[in-house]
Amino acid sequence: MITLKEFKKLIKEAGYKYKTYISGYYNKHRFLQILDKENNFICGAGANVYTQETINQYKEAFNLINTYKDKVYDKEGDKVLF
Repeated sequence: MITLKEFKKLIKEAGYKYKTYISGYYNKHRFLQILDKENNFICGAGANVYTQETINQYKEAFNLINTYKDKVYDKEGDKVLF
């Protein structure tokens, strides 16, 4: 288990940016996306199909997502989805 704050730090250390947002009408959830330096979407909430070229280009971002999937929680104790 890792906090959202700690996970954001790992993303920054890898040279990427991030975006989090809360969505949902009755059951609100926090979502996370990893962005490149120009704020272009790389991976995370909002997509589930990636080309091999994209995965190879942003290998470190995908490794973070795969390593910490279902292990990141916000300060309220809710799981962050990506």
